[in-house]
Amino acid sequence: MFRDTPNDDVHRRSRWRRLRRAAARATGPLLRSLASELEVAPPALAVLLAEALATRVPPDGDAIDTIVDALDHGVAGYLDATLHDPRFAALEGTWRALAYLVDRVELRENIRLEILQASFAVVAADLDRDVPIEETALYHRLYSPSGHEPYGLVIGLYRHGGDEASIDRLERIGEIARRAQLSYLSDAAPSMFGLEGDSLEGLLDRVLARSKHTIAGGKVRYAYEDENPRWVAFRETEVGRHVALSEARFRVRAPYDLCSDGLCYRETVEGHGEGPAWGSSMVLLAAKIAEAFARERIGLHFTKEHGGYSVAYIAGLPDHVAGARDPEQRLLWRKESDVWYGLGEHYCREQGFVAWVDLREHALFYSATTCGRSRFFENTPEGKARETSDRLSTLLPYQLVIQRVAQVLKVVRIQCLGDVHEAETLRGRLSERLAEHVGPEEDAAVAQRPLLEAALTLDPRREGTAASG
Repeated sequence: MFRDTPNDDVHRRSRWRRLRRAAARATGPLLRSLASELEVAPPALAVLLAEALATRVPPDGDAIDTIVDALDHGVAGYLDATLHDPRFAALEGTWRALAYLVDRVELRENIRLEILQASFAVVAADLDRDVPIEETALYHRLYSPSGHEPYGLVIGLYRHGGDEASIDRLERIGEIARRAQLSYLSDAAPSMFGLEGDSLEGLLDRVLARSKHTIAGGKVRYAYEDENPRWVAFRETEVGRHVALSEARFRVRAPYDLCSDGLCYRETVEGHGEGPAWGSSMVLLAAKIAEAFARERIGLHFTKEHGGYSVAYIAGLPDHVAGARDPEQRLLWRKESDVWYGLGEHYCREQGFVAWVDLREHALFYSATTCGRSRFFENTPEGKARETSDRLSTLLPYQLVIQRVAQVLKVVRIQCLGDVHEAETLRGRLSERLAEHVGPEEDAAVAQRPLLEAALTLDPRREGTAASG
């Protein structure tokens, strides 16, 4: 059998002429059909067909197996190139992340899931317009139609950078979220941590270096504050408490290793940066929040800090083991960064990011913080109490409770529009709905009634109402 020599053009053209002449002498409809495909068939297969046509001797089985193996290898190379292409990987990561969320949201539990197709370029162009925030399309989408069916969470399957323009957009998104009383969840790009390129390799060392701090005048100042003052300024605003960013993404699937119907394909994975696509980790968090809402109707207990291990475990992650990343621990190959354990999670939290912990047997959310940064108050009992309360308001579970109560009161207010009510009547209706979230300090009751106390003030001489708990 001829061996393919692609570098010898003269010899190859001569061989093709001999093959076509041999095929032309063949008889029979099947042989003629095969011969007509010689111009586009792979050279090895064309040679095999030509020999069969010329000698009328069945081809050797080992030769056929060799050709099939070569075809498998070539097809596998094309599949690897397609699956690992950045554009295809981004599409696969988005759709598989959405599929993960849809599969784990119990839509029968008064949960509605809407998907808005809008690229980051479209959203950025809308936010970058020199118009008031009320005139942006995103504002009208999230705030205007809320009414009796307000949104609780918005998950942006984007990566937000650390440059000034990106943080300006994030601040405008946070302002829309604040007005609509919802939380915006998305991912942080490597540039948010001062890393170059599109990789998060070595993120743990970077996070630890940025966490070095000094104490002056009773205040702690971290190293990252000098690196990105714009990010620090955003964290100190009220809108920062309506935004949460994940520090790393997750693998949406394990590498393909299939063998069915005679076709075997094993996906080639070389190094940490290659392989299956990445998906937004915020869909993992959103799935836990939806699970908590279906269970409690308030969405408070979905992390280890608020609910324990049983409610914090992340299910459905791929379990492909790759020891090259950490030969000693053989950690699961499903997280984009090397922030796997509690210390790294703690420092990510201090810098305003949500980090999920990936252990040997399982993965979970220890905590969930917003981008907001707690403030320091005077060193008095009253000041420390205010400081504790302010720190709690930077945590995502507490923000969700506050937003839920605010949305309930807003719905009651909308229902009363156009009617004339006495102040006491309206106060009674609002207080009745507010009381649904107030209960005793018992573990069995906190899940559905997270507020220990709540008070509502209604002044008919002023617009709006105020509630505190």
